[in-house]
Amino acid sequence: MTVEEFIARYYPSGLMPGGEPLPGRREEFNRRNSVYLCHGIRPDLLFIGDSIIDWWEIQAYFQKYGHCVNRGIGGEVTEELCLRFGQDCIDLHPRYAVVLEGINDIGKAWRESKEKGFPAGWQTDCEKKILSNFVAILQMTKEASLPLGICSVLPIGCRDERNEVILSLNEQLKPLAASYGADYIDLYAEVVDESGLLLLKNVHFGDELHPHVAGYDRMAKAVERTLDHVFSR
Repeated sequence: MTVEEFIARYYPSGLMPGGEPLPGRREEFNRRNSVYLCHGIRPDLLFIGDSIIDWWEIQAYFQKYGHCVNRGIGGEVTEELCLRFGQDCIDLHPRYAVVLEGINDIGKAWRESKEKGFPAGWQTDCEKKILSNFVAILQMTKEASLPLGICSVLPIGCRDERNEVILSLNEQLKPLAASYGADYIDLYAEVVDESGLLLLKNVHFGDELHPHVAGYDRMAKAVERTLDHVFSR
């Protein structure tokens, strides 16, 4: 792909790079993606998702598998991921992709439902929306013949209505991934405490959500078990 072809495809209405920047991190990722597409470089491993992915030093953990790319965005929900998944994952066509997303959907639905007194069915509606977006992602990767690993949503460190939603969602993600020939990577089991509900206290900085290096160390073990199998094929 030439630079001119890249601009024509990825900049809407003839908008040129260097002018008004594209919203969010679209401008940044366009510029980064252009290096791969214009030079015909295929990443070995691509991680995509929310802030838990964004803040994970992927290359430091997984360099033995080759060249790693991080396309995480903090605060993102699954609907937003669907909208950019083609540009930031499918088009780069990595040898393997890992997705972690969903906790922000749950947090948003929980906050909105809490304000309304937790109307009946809010949990089910939230899960259905997330699963629908994962179906779209799985369909894209299947059509592109792109091997994919879907990660379980991590537990949070406080006890409230979100705990059960996370558990229920993960129980549905596993068979959904399998139905499309994708891998299910159980990060939840690596960082949950003895209650089976809460994030271990010694793996986050105190915000009850984002892991620090001890958490990432545990999570990496689960990812490596899958990658060792995938890259040995």
